[in-house]
Amino acid sequence: MKHKVLKALAAIRKEISGVRYDKGDLSGQLNIDAAIITELGVLAADGIMDDTINIGGALVPVEKIQLPDNGSAPAEILFHTKKLKGALYYESGKEFIQDNQLAVPGVPFLIHEWDYCSEDESTNPNMLRHQSVIDFISLLGEIADFKKEDFGELELVFFQKKKLSVVIKYGVGNLGKMNRLADLAEQLNSTHDRFERISIFKTELVLQLLDIDEDTRFQTLLSRFDLVYDNYLNSHLLYLEKFSYHDLKSAVDKDKLDYTKRIYATVNDIQSKLIALPAAFLLIFSQFDFSGAAAGKNLLILIASVIFSALLEILLQNQFGVLEYIKTEINHFTNQLRNKDTIVDLTEILKSFGDLDDNMDKQKIYLWIFRGAVWLVPLITSVLFFTYQK
Repeated sequence: MKHKVLKALAAIRKEISGVRYDKGDLSGQLNIDAAIITELGVLAADGIMDDTINIGGALVPVEKIQLPDNGSAPAEILFHTKKLKGALYYESGKEFIQDNQLAVPGVPFLIHEWDYCSEDESTNPNMLRHQSVIDFISLLGEIADFKKEDFGELELVFFQKKKLSVVIKYGVGNLGKMNRLADLAEQLNSTHDRFERISIFKTELVLQLLDIDEDTRFQTLLSRFDLVYDNYLNSHLLYLEKFSYHDLKSAVDKDKLDYTKRIYATVNDIQSKLIALPAAFLLIFSQFDFSGAAAGKNLLILIASVIFSALLEILLQNQFGVLEYIKTEINHFTNQLRNKDTIVDLTEILKSFGDLDDNMDKQKIYLWIFRGAVWLVPLITSVLFFTYQK
């Protein structure tokens, strides 16, 4: 410990019994020995104690203390710790936290309760927790929409649909492990979609703290840090999913349009061939011998009508097969969507595929109508053949 006054005070404080501490004045009983006399001399020279000390009811100058034969003398001691020059003394962690809400002191300091001196190289878990809170406050200050510092009290304001005011006020009991603070800082300082990440985190702050009393909001935030961070991660994932959702919906709509075109094409592709139906009827009625004299000719017309319908039936069968294949593709596609590992509700997209089923049913009806019309040609020809046969 480089600061000799702090070193001396730390050593003597451990020996004091019946401790009383009031606004920086530290008093109690002390058994003085040779080593302690040296430390008292250091403290007296620094001005944090009187030049005289009460030993057995007599005020004795520190430099004139005489020890009895047993080597120690009981004394009443009083230190004015607030008079420390270039250093600070805290009796308890509570006092330290109250005086250092926003930053660690810039001078050497001693916290007796935590057995910690800032000049020691050893780490202290309580100081690590306090530093985490300081870092958290700094991070919140970076993303706050407005901040006001007045007489050492900091107020942070966040505007996220609603106004949230957070007064930085906490005690030693609010210190806890914030192991994921570095992860949060990395998240919010990311150059990629930083604005969106900050917006999502501020939204979580509002959701968690808006109903909490303003004076205890920051304390509540510290106690709910892990919950807030987990909610932020989930919300950010949801944001990414929704962003992907729009991409996915656009892609799905494109595929749906393609399926719709293919469904309608099953009828459109065959319509040009079915134009031959009226021509077939016209040809039959114009060439058929209703007198029955040309039976051979009428038979050839009948055979030709059957061949004509059979050829069109092959085309119709192909179109029915195309519809079934499209239906299989759609079912496979929708099953992939149902099994997609996502927290986003895809119900709306899946429901939209119901329109395709209706379209396919309509196209099947049209194909069946066409099929009936196709086979009506040989049927009518057969009726004519047997009706007018001699």
